[in-house]
Amino acid sequence: MRPGGLFSMILSAALVTSILLATSPQASTTSPTVSLIMDKDDWINIAKLAWNYYTPGIGVESGTGLHHAGKDWPYFTDWDLGTYILAILDAERLGIIPRDGEWGSTYRLNKVIEFLKTRELTSDGVPYLWYKSSDGKPWVTEPTNPSDSGRLLVALHRLWIERPEYRDDIEYIVKVRTNYAAIASSNRWDDQNPYHYYSALGYKYFGYDSYEPVRNVLEGFKKALNSSERVLVNGIDLPKMYLTMEPIIHLYLETEYDPMIENLLFNTYLAHYNRYLESGELLAFSEGNTGLDDPSYVYEWIVTPGGNSWVVTKPDGTSADIAPISYLKVAISLHAIYPSRYTLELMNWMFQAFEEHYQQHTDDPCKNYACGFMDGVDLSGRVVSTIIDRTNGMILEAVRYAVDKGLLKIETSPPVPATLYVNGVPRDPWGLDYLPISTGVHRVKFGDVGHPPFCDFYITPEDREAEVLIDDIKVVRGEYELAGLLVVKTDPPVPATIYVNGTPVAAWGLDYLPVKPGKYVIRFGDVPYYVTPPDQVVEVEPKNVTTVVGHYVRAGLLVVKTNPPVPSVIYVNNTPVARWGLDYLPVKPGTYLVKFGDVDGYDTPDPISVEVKADEVITVIGNFTENPGKTYPKDETLGYLKVETNPPVPATLYVNGTPRDPWGLDYLPLPPGRYIIRFGDVGLPLCDYYVTPPDVLIEVRSGEVTKVIGNYTLAGQLVIRTDPPVPATLYINGTPVDPWGLDYLPIKPGTYTIRFGDVPYYVTPTEVTVKVEPKKIVEVTGHYVKAGLLVVKTDPPVKSTIYVNGTPVAVWGLDYLPVKPGTYYIYFSPVSGYSQPDVIKVVVDRDEVVEVVGNFT
Repeated sequence: MRPGGLFSMILSAALVTSILLATSPQASTTSPTVSLIMDKDDWINIAKLAWNYYTPGIGVESGTGLHHAGKDWPYFTDWDLGTYILAILDAERLGIIPRDGEWGSTYRLNKVIEFLKTRELTSDGVPYLWYKSSDGKPWVTEPTNPSDSGRLLVALHRLWIERPEYRDDIEYIVKVRTNYAAIASSNRWDDQNPYHYYSALGYKYFGYDSYEPVRNVLEGFKKALNSSERVLVNGIDLPKMYLTMEPIIHLYLETEYDPMIENLLFNTYLAHYNRYLESGELLAFSEGNTGLDDPSYVYEWIVTPGGNSWVVTKPDGTSADIAPISYLKVAISLHAIYPSRYTLELMNWMFQAFEEHYQQHTDDPCKNYACGFMDGVDLSGRVVSTIIDRTNGMILEAVRYAVDKGLLKIETSPPVPATLYVNGVPRDPWGLDYLPISTGVHRVKFGDVGHPPFCDFYITPEDREAEVLIDDIKVVRGEYELAGLLVVKTDPPVPATIYVNGTPVAAWGLDYLPVKPGKYVIRFGDVPYYVTPPDQVVEVEPKNVTTVVGHYVRAGLLVVKTNPPVPSVIYVNNTPVARWGLDYLPVKPGTYLVKFGDVDGYDTPDPISVEVKADEVITVIGNFTENPGKTYPKDETLGYLKVETNPPVPATLYVNGTPRDPWGLDYLPLPPGRYIIRFGDVGLPLCDYYVTPPDVLIEVRSGEVTKVIGNYTLAGQLVIRTDPPVPATLYINGTPVDPWGLDYLPIKPGTYTIRFGDVPYYVTPTEVTVKVEPKKIVEVTGHYVKAGLLVVKTDPPVKSTIYVNGTPVAVWGLDYLPVKPGTYYIYFSPVSGYSQPDVIKVVVDRDEVVEVVGNFT
């Protein structure tokens, strides 16, 4: 329950002093027209009537520009202030008010922002619960609460996005002027319910989810939705918690899209819908005024933590012995989202009651909606005639949702049976035909296809961001390209990191990764005590499997020292590999000729031939004899290469693919030219795992020193598994990596999004975001569920949007969507000239195709 609700809504005539209008308001009074399929003009008219409330002299003070929580209640909370900000933005979006000019959106927003920058706060820097609209002064000494302040933050977040010119002011209000940290860290965040989750999102938008109370609500509410005890309410499975429509609608209409919230909204809608079918009762449960002296305010619970349903309580939690009230804000919102004969009959009944009320109160200055909409009607037909900001604010945002839409069309070329995802939710395979969707930027993801004989393997197109504009069509095309399959093995199997074109994609080996046709450089990572195979360049062709084997040879270790230590260049088989000495260079078993470069003042030792065996350390010492007058000719054309690792690590260094001295290179003489410096992999058992620096292209010039530093970062390790094991391509931050699973890949510390590829006849797990820390192993498991397939048709074929459990997934029909075994509710949007089918309930089992037909007559 939202704290402060009782105070914010005590509006009965017995408890307030009516503030009479000085003049009759000049407002829109065209009665609303409602129908099952409403056109844009009818929706806009409803919004204009709701906006009447915010006319100066009605619900807004002409002097201060601050609004009233109720027509006869010249005070407001932060919850109310958030309502007003959102109403202003919606009214401008709908074309009801201009941006500029007196009482345009900017004028109004400036008044609100100036108030927030200067208002009086408690000694703790926290807002008061109530402020006076007439002068902006506190009305009570009680501080605000998490719910009210959270709604204001939700509104400021939207203002931040839509009106960037206010960002500096918002930053000052939220981070400097107001002590939101005190609220975020307080013990006033109580039970898990939609109210507190909604408010916690407001705190999250500004970084206050670092505080444990806020974080607990954000994490706990989702867990509670899935793990709470359940109860059937008119046949609909709902969690045992305080559920009413208002906060759920706010979550759906105002916060970032979340399929969990969409499903909760649809299920609570269905509970109302089924009750209507069973009893004929036209309910629209929320919280609000009653128009009575006692109780003056109620909370209507669809379900409670105790499992009771359709319960009406007073703010103190005791039972309210009154007829349930249907609130207009809920009725209009549900009609905007899921129009049906239930929502249509509900609205017609309520507006008929309002018209009869006006006929009986001809002297009412607010008749014909001149002051906005009244709150609602109880089941006995009694009109709740109070007029408040929250009713009219929610109606405005419901209208904005109904009309602020475009159409999204997604195509694949060539046509392939790819499940399409919009905002993370699976939609119609094969393509999406003109799906009505809210304006804004939507993330489109193309599903993986392959696994013969289902179809050939294809390269999955990259995710897209699709911006949908109002009344516009956005077409997104995914170009699928026939893939080849790349297999990389190590012989013998060793825990080597596998690099494809420089990107680490697997450890131990790579199993049938779909890749674009073309040339690839396969690099094999270093493994302690083995000689690393050279890079291999391979060409992958469409529909073919290319297998690459890296042959690792058990190494011996070659150590070369100079006695005394002198800056002699060390040559192994005539290749300069080190200076001063050589530290444990892994080499293949065999015979090696070690030569020593000349050093002035010493006689140079003769070359030494040594045999190196596997798992053996061979130490070669070059004994330099002092000869003070001895000098040698210098090659002035040479340049010098110095390579360091930061921190110092036992990495083999490669110059143009040839291994050189581990730990670093000290002024190695080289002919002028360009060289590729590669830093070897390091890890257990020699030291902790590190992230290997990228290759560096350098140029050595005559007589100059070229210095290169390889910055090694302590790595974490990432393990990804599928349960059960399935041939799914795995993606890390969008990059495809080893199918089937990923074994202990050293990876840079940071945040990663793990995406699980589609596998035919399985439901794909949702993406997972993980944080990898140095020296720690992060394990992620994607749980694949054997799917059933859902097919939905319309008879006759009509352009109806198909909703599955409240989510719009297709238009005209749905083709073989993989779904988890379970219960599904299919909703069909109404189509002009046809009767709308009822919601259809189906049960889908694994490995089963279920076909649903919506009969339009």
